[in-house]
Amino acid sequence: MDESLFLDNIKLLLELAKANEGRLTKEEVCKTFAENIEDKDYKTICAYLTAKGVTVDDYEGGAGEFAVEESSATDSDEAYEGSKVSTYYADDLADLDTSGYDVMKLFDRCKEGDLVAREQLISRYLKDVREWVMPFAYEWVNEEDLLGNANISLVNAVDDVISEAPRDAFEVEALIREAVLDHMSVIMNEENEARYTGESVAGLINDMRHVARSLSKEGDVTLETVAEYMHIDDERLELIKEIVGKDRDILGEL
Repeated sequence: MDESLFLDNIKLLLELAKANEGRLTKEEVCKTFAENIEDKDYKTICAYLTAKGVTVDDYEGGAGEFAVEESSATDSDEAYEGSKVSTYYADDLADLDTSGYDVMKLFDRCKEGDLVAREQLISRYLKDVREWVMPFAYEWVNEEDLLGNANISLVNAVDDVISEAPRDAFEVEALIREAVLDHMSVIMNEENEARYTGESVAGLINDMRHVARSLSKEGDVTLETVAEYMHIDDERLELIKEIVGKDRDILGEL
């Protein structure tokens, strides 16, 4: 296999993986190389991608000759293990060159079900989406989560607008941007609601512990007796149990 072609295609596959949470399918690999790949070449490609932190579905051969020693792993490698999405967004996207992409042609190919075109269209807006989601950079949101949610929203947005009929590339971008913001609004509202629920439950558990200590002077105390004393309904009590776990974790040592 020609080394120059190999590296060019690998670069494209890495871009596709960025838009797909670090995963690729065998079909995407083969389509990108646009040839009948021999088994040994396919394994070489997958080994190289694995070494770069990409998971290729149905490939289990590891990084092979491209593996690096554990001691030489960078901070970025370690971060990738923790969160593929956040590391991809944390990477410098300056080298991502999508200037040659014809957005309208990609859009038309997406309508026909072309997966490679879909991933290329997503890649086209990887840089832009970071700016689009800045209105959601609330004080309580860390950058990793923000950019991770942006990635997810971009992928969903592209799928949402495929049924549309834009007149030009500007309209494609406007549709995708609007869909990204819609998805981000839903995600962030859910996270904000969960944050307040968590804070509310934490405060309630504190109160339950104080009440449990007072009641313990009169005899044995259970979670149910504390809940009854505080008029906590069964649904909320189950939520507390689900979040915290065992009775002792909730009431503490009495």
